[in-house]
Amino acid sequence: MYYALVITAAVLFGLQFFFNKLYQRQNGSGLRSATIFALGTSLVCAAAMLCIQKFRIEFSAYSFCLAVLSAIILIAYIFCSIKAMEKISLSLYTMFGMLGGMVLPFLVGVFGYGEELTAKKILSAVLVLFALTIGTDYKAGGKAIFYGIAVFFLNGLIGVLSTVHQAKTELCVSSASFMFLKSILTAAICLCLLIFFRKPKQIDGRKTSFVKTFISVTGYGIMNGIGNWLVLVALNFIDASLQYTLLTGGTILVSAVISFLMKEKFTLKTILSVIVAFGATVVTIF
Repeated sequence: MYYALVITAAVLFGLQFFFNKLYQRQNGSGLRSATIFALGTSLVCAAAMLCIQKFRIEFSAYSFCLAVLSAIILIAYIFCSIKAMEKISLSLYTMFGMLGGMVLPFLVGVFGYGEELTAKKILSAVLVLFALTIGTDYKAGGKAIFYGIAVFFLNGLIGVLSTVHQAKTELCVSSASFMFLKSILTAAICLCLLIFFRKPKQIDGRKTSFVKTFISVTGYGIMNGIGNWLVLVALNFIDASLQYTLLTGGTILVSAVISFLMKEKFTLKTILSVIVAFGATVVTIF
């Protein structure tokens, strides 16, 4: 059952890339634009968590401190993601983000919390690494690679903080309450940052659409919020070193399906990457 939660989260994370790209195309990749995106998606996520908790939010000092750290990292991650997707291919951006989201929590789970390092975990991780690297377009400049590496570490740290939070069951609040705290804090920080940003007369020559912007912000907020909530719930029952490997492999599969439905060109490397990711997912589950 808990594997189903992770697989569902992978589907949602795969869909969020589409909404992120839609927003970037409409609103550019400036710091003010990224901050507005973080503000809007955080408010959507907070509303979703309120509904899940039936408007009863829990609080603890431990969860609050981790929520503050998570909020700061999340804002930096969103900004670097928008910058990265403007300068590098989607495949390279996905590789950086997914590798960070798998490798760092994997290492923390094994070496920080003593999770058993089994042959299945190693094989799954190796297959996912291969799937990520084989289908990637590596053409990018130095500044683009900088943002890619930033996405790697920031996305990984988000997973690490989630693992740390769920490890202290006697100190932490419920998964939905933690997501609510993180989202509200993110929104508050964004509102403070917006005071210092001037509204540009024009964004890179783009004509912004309120409807498309609203759809992208709402879609990303729901996909990301519910996805991360499911990840937190599953962390109570599945090792981080296993869960984040499954999550990464599943996201690769979902991203490939979305690309196919959008009639994007599939290369032999892309097809091989999908097959390997599917193999990694099967190995992880069984």
